[in-house]
Amino acid sequence: MELQFQKSPISCVATLLDNHREAEQTLELKLPEGMADVGTVLGAWGQTVVRGKEWSAGSVGVSGGVMAWVLYMPEDGTLPLCVEGWLPFQCRWDIPPTDRDGQIWVDAQLRCVDARCVSSRKLLVRSVVGLHVMALGEEKHPIYTPEQVPEDVHLRKEQYMVNLPTEAGEKSFAIEEVQELSGGKEVPEKLICLRAHPELVDQKIIGSRMVFRGSFLVSGLCVGAEGGMWPLELELPFSQYTELENDHEENAQAHVCIAITGLEVDPDPSGIKVKAGMTAQYTVYDCPVLELVTDAYSTCREVKPMMESLTLPAVLDRADQRLQATGGLPEDCDRVVDAVFYREPVEKQSEEGSVTAALAGKFQVLYCRADGSWGCSSCRWEDTLSLPAAESVNMDFCLVPTGNCQHSAGIVKADLRLMHQCQAGEAMDLAVGLELGEATAPDAGRPTLILRTCGEQSLWELAKATGSTVERIQKANGLTGDPAPDKMLLIPVV
Repeated sequence: MELQFQKSPISCVATLLDNHREAEQTLELKLPEGMADVGTVLGAWGQTVVRGKEWSAGSVGVSGGVMAWVLYMPEDGTLPLCVEGWLPFQCRWDIPPTDRDGQIWVDAQLRCVDARCVSSRKLLVRSVVGLHVMALGEEKHPIYTPEQVPEDVHLRKEQYMVNLPTEAGEKSFAIEEVQELSGGKEVPEKLICLRAHPELVDQKIIGSRMVFRGSFLVSGLCVGAEGGMWPLELELPFSQYTELENDHEENAQAHVCIAITGLEVDPDPSGIKVKAGMTAQYTVYDCPVLELVTDAYSTCREVKPMMESLTLPAVLDRADQRLQATGGLPEDCDRVVDAVFYREPVEKQSEEGSVTAALAGKFQVLYCRADGSWGCSSCRWEDTLSLPAAESVNMDFCLVPTGNCQHSAGIVKADLRLMHQCQAGEAMDLAVGLELGEATAPDAGRPTLILRTCGEQSLWELAKATGSTVERIQKANGLTGDPAPDKMLLIPVV
């Protein structure tokens, strides 16, 4: 006879796509009328913007571009000039067909931007954007609950608290603000070489609402009326919330990544006007307690559990580490005007009992020499980090710069945050039903009490082997858990 357990689904977020790709763009940039001819290119900078995401049957797409600025010394030797351009990108990925749309998560990071002269009136600009794109969809897994089990059948039930991604979504919002310049600072004539990135300081789940707050950091170069340049640094706080689809437990957490969807920064009579669009992409992780049947036996009949494997996208651990990248400044550097750090994707290598992450990035520094001439240099930074990890665990890394680059005593520095997440790779075995033999009368000649040590067996294994129950053994020996292997036990036989 077969006894089927009651099946009920548990919903979670499935990763249909998790891909890293580099999008390279080039643009021939002609100088506007009235701008002096190019003598030498000093440097190029950029800011990535995500303009659109599209989910269609069997594929997802992401589009956007790089706002680029090229600083050059004119051929006539006058003050440096800046020319702007837009380098669009558009990428598409295949995904398994689904019957409903999901969420697209995109992290677009500028890897590099450079420029060279094609002629005195034309520049060739190149940018490389690193795209980390995930397609997230709903997935249901069956959980089985026993019902109407005969009294003589004993079940081993184990509880698992599983940290699961249960919900994904996004919240778009905007910042529009004029920030006054304190300390009598000059309002610039023009802003060039802009960079912006949001930094989250807190996010939490309260029932069916997610709340997050942070700062929008803007940096770049200001140009004054006399042609002088100085660095710009702005910090605009934000606080947002979004309604979730479900109510969540107190220990629920959220992972949030913010994409910039628009950016305008301009001088204003009273300061700097900032207008930015952002999309907070989030995944909510909850910890439901699952009770699974993993074994069964009877003292008067044959019982064979019908077993299946259950693999859930469980997160075992998530942690951050603070790092610092350093590089050397050129020997002829008298004054740093601007410094930026471009991160590279983290390469990982699994070894027995550990995972090693290879970290790398590049500094780009614009500086003035003692004689007033300009220079631009770059230097590379590399490091490695090893973390313990079992073979069955998948570990992902993400390297994120925090704040702006600092410089002192011939060294340029960037503060970094390395996020790493461990996911379970092993399946859980569970019973989905039982095959039951016919019940028989107990052997009248067998003993009703056995004296033996536990050995290497658990109480469940000992009870199953001797025809007793865990509860009877614990009661007879005053136990609350598994005893020591050499402890002599009284075992009442059912």
